[in-house]
Amino acid sequence: MAGGQHGNKRHFIMTGQNKTSTPLYMVDTLTKDLLLFDGLTRAGKGLVAPVLSNLRRVEYAQVNNTVDQIAILWKLNLVDIESAAAFLRIAVDTCTYEQAIGRNTNIRLSDFSSIYNSLDVRELISRTTGVEGVDAMRRYDEAERITSFITHFNMPMKDLWFHAFPKLRTIITDRHPIDLIASWDGRGWGARWGHDPLGFTPTPEVDGEPVPWFALEASREYLEFDPPNRNALCVLELDRFYQQSIEDLTPAQKERVNFVSFEEFATEPDAEIQRIATWLQTDIPAEMPIVMARERVPRQLSLEQRKRKLDVLKSNLNEQLISRLLEASRKYEERWNIEPIT
Repeated sequence: MAGGQHGNKRHFIMTGQNKTSTPLYMVDTLTKDLLLFDGLTRAGKGLVAPVLSNLRRVEYAQVNNTVDQIAILWKLNLVDIESAAAFLRIAVDTCTYEQAIGRNTNIRLSDFSSIYNSLDVRELISRTTGVEGVDAMRRYDEAERITSFITHFNMPMKDLWFHAFPKLRTIITDRHPIDLIASWDGRGWGARWGHDPLGFTPTPEVDGEPVPWFALEASREYLEFDPPNRNALCVLELDRFYQQSIEDLTPAQKERVNFVSFEEFATEPDAEIQRIATWLQTDIPAEMPIVMARERVPRQLSLEQRKRKLDVLKSNLNEQLISRLLEASRKYEERWNIEPIT
């Protein structure tokens, strides 16, 4: 009997195949004020986040793979919402604390998330030799710092995020679907999900093949398509998920979600920066023109270039996807009051 019990215990430890699960405990959070810069890959968060996370009191935006992707496991029903929220809170709090003491600071010069792009770089570096523990968090909280992260595709998992952080605020960067799909093509994403080790994204398996979670409802088509058609399908499916998620926001949640058009932010950044600063109840530093010059805003965007991209897409995509793309483009142009492509 003892040997059998020991064997069963060992099996449980090694495989975790227990019949009843025990959810994680939700600890109190260290992170008092949390801001996400969310949106699709290639939507322009690499422009928006470096600018807006230089507003006063906003911590320079972090990129953390664990924080970014816990929600995928919940979305795939691989973990319950209580455990996912508890783990997400721990992951975010860990990053908040490490930023408060200057640990694991990104100093790679070429990264847009490098602290050398922050107007507070001297302060961030000084933390590496400063106080730690409770004293570090007390200093962080007294300065009313806003922890910020760049995330990808997380708006459709908003229920998890608001469960973990009820006071969460999110800025969603939106971009014309033609530009998005063309950019995905340029980065080769249609052949990378689940195949490229440098993709660093959990990808579900369907019939022995990787299919990104946002293409699961159209997995048969995804597996049959070539990379250009896959990219179009993925962007259009994500657009559908995002629009549905926005419609499902409660009135209270709507107050905590804001939207930025890449086109408007690139061409008329001053008004957009002021609008977001007011929403965050913070100020624009006097040095913001330095940041804007580095990020090349304001800049001109070419409608003719977008039309050329559309011509290329029409030559590569099937008729159904072209029809969906044109409809999504029309809705995007109406939503942001920009010049139509057709």
